[in-house]
Amino acid sequence: MVAMLFVVRAFVPDRGKGAAELQRIVLEQQLKYMVGAGQMVTPDQRKQLYEQLTTLLKGSLSDRLRLAVLAGELIGPAQALAELEEVQRRLEQADDPQRKNLGRLRAALERLYRDYEAGKWDALSLDAADRQLLVDELGWFGQLALAPAAGPDRDARQQVLAPAQRILVVFLAGFTAFVMVGLAGLVGLVAVVIMLCGGWVRAAVADQTGRGAVYAETFALWMFLYLMLSVAAQFVLGDRVGLLAPATAMLVSLSALAWPVLRGVPWELVCQDVGLLRGRGILVEAVAGLATYAMAIPMMVVGLLLTLLLMWIQSVVAPGAGLDPADAPSHPIVEVLLHSGWWGRVQLLVLASVIAPLVEETMFRGVLYRHLREATARFGFIGSILASGLLVSFVFAVVHPQGPLAVPALMSLALAFTLAREWRGSLIAAMVAHGINNGVVMALLIFIAAG
Repeated sequence: MVAMLFVVRAFVPDRGKGAAELQRIVLEQQLKYMVGAGQMVTPDQRKQLYEQLTTLLKGSLSDRLRLAVLAGELIGPAQALAELEEVQRRLEQADDPQRKNLGRLRAALERLYRDYEAGKWDALSLDAADRQLLVDELGWFGQLALAPAAGPDRDARQQVLAPAQRILVVFLAGFTAFVMVGLAGLVGLVAVVIMLCGGWVRAAVADQTGRGAVYAETFALWMFLYLMLSVAAQFVLGDRVGLLAPATAMLVSLSALAWPVLRGVPWELVCQDVGLLRGRGILVEAVAGLATYAMAIPMMVVGLLLTLLLMWIQSVVAPGAGLDPADAPSHPIVEVLLHSGWWGRVQLLVLASVIAPLVEETMFRGVLYRHLREATARFGFIGSILASGLLVSFVFAVVHPQGPLAVPALMSLALAFTLAREWRGSLIAAMVAHGINNGVVMALLIFIAAG
C-alpha cells in the first residue's frame, strides 16, 4: 500500500497549478522584500540587489517589464530605460499572443522613465489611461513605477512602500528567531544524543513486549481504512463541506486502534505500547514538544539542503525539469489555501496543526515505530533506534503528496519526532512539535498568500 501510494502521488501529480501559483506569489514577495531592503542600504548595495533581481527575472517579457520598474527604483531611470530597450528587442523577435499589449506597456513605461530622466517627476507625458494600464497589468509594480522617490506625492509613495517594508520587517524578525531557536535546538540535540548514547538518559520505549506483530497489522489496517475513508468521505460529502471530508476520514481512521484489542491486547497496554500516555504530565510533555521543535530545526536544514541537491541533480540529468514549478515539492493543500477565504484558512490551520499531528504521530511514531523497535531489537539499542527511526521516517515521507524530491526534508522532520518519542515515551511531545511545525508553515503560507 505504501508503494502504491508513492507511485500514484509521485508519477500522477496534480499539484502543478498550485505549486506554480505559489512560486509566483513567493517571487513577488521576494521582489517586495528587495525593494524594502533597498530603502535601507547604500547605492552600491542597491546595485548588488539589482544584480540578484536580474537572475530572478530573466524569463518572460512580463518579468522583464517588472525588472525595468525595479531597475528604476534601485538604480535610476537610465537603467530602467536600458531594460526597456532589451524588452523592445525581444518583442521584435517574439511570437507572443500578448505582444501588442506588452508593447503598449513598454511604451508607457518608456515615456514614464523618459520624464523621470529629465527630472519631470510628475510624469505629465502619461495620461490617465496609461496610468491605469500600468496599475491593471503590473499591479503593485505599476503603482511603484508611478510613485518615484523624488515624486511630489509623498503619501502615494509611502502607501506603495508599506507592503515592502512590512515584508522586510517580518522576514528579518522571522529569520532572526529561526536562527536563534535553531542554534539552541542544535545544542539541545547534541546534548540529548550524547546522553542517550552514554546511558545518562534511559530510552522510554521498550524494545521487547511480545506484541510487535499486532502493530504491523494495525498500521496496515489503518492505511487501508484511511484510503478508503478518504475516497468515501469525498464521494459522500464532496466539496460542499470544505475540509470536513479529509478531517473526518483522518479521525475515523483511528478506529484501527481497536484491532489490537480485538486480538486480545488490553486497551491499557495498547496505550502504553504506542505512547498514548500523559508522560510526566501534559504541561511538561508540551514543553518537551517545544524543545523537540527547536531540535528539529537543524535536522530540517540538513534535509532541505539534500532536497535542493536532488533538485539540482534532476536539473542536470534532465535540463529544465528541476526548475519547472510543477516539479518542485508542493502539497495539494497549497492550491486550496491560495483560493480559500479566512474561514477556509482557519479550517486548514486546524487540519494541519491539530488533526494531522494527532493522527499521524499516533500511527507512525506510535503504532509503526512500536512494531519496528521490536522487529529490530537484535540490532542492539542504538542500531534498533536508527533502523526503526529511518524506516518509519522514510515511510512517513513517501506517503506524503509532495513527491520524491521532498523525501529528505520530510524524513529529517519525521526523524526528529521519532527521537522525541524515544526520549519521552509519550507521543505528546512529538504531536506538539509536529503541530508547531505545520502551524508555522501554514502561517507563513497564509502571510505570503495575503500579500
